[in-house]
Amino acid sequence: MKLVTDEKKLNELTSKPTLVSSKILDQNLVGVNMKKERLKLDKAYVGMCILDLSKTLMYDFHYNYIRKNTLIASYFLLILIHFFTI
Repeated sequence: MKLVTDEKKLNELTSKPTLVSSKILDQNLVGVNMKKERLKLDKAYVGMCILDLSKTLMYDFHYNYIRKNTLIASYFLLILIHFFTI
């Protein structure tokens, strides 16, 4: 909770998405309740999830882009070799 006496600072704090609530305590004093702005990602399951997502993206790229293009190129080469050997 932050105590604010300046109107400009009050407008700045209330426009943030981390605002939870505000309460007028006195004519020139307002209490502003805010959520934490930083998220600490130091747990093991966070790292495991990041690795799993990156692995999924890499497999998707390999099988849906690299492999398709190499298969098309290899079929094209087989057709060329077939026609030139006839």
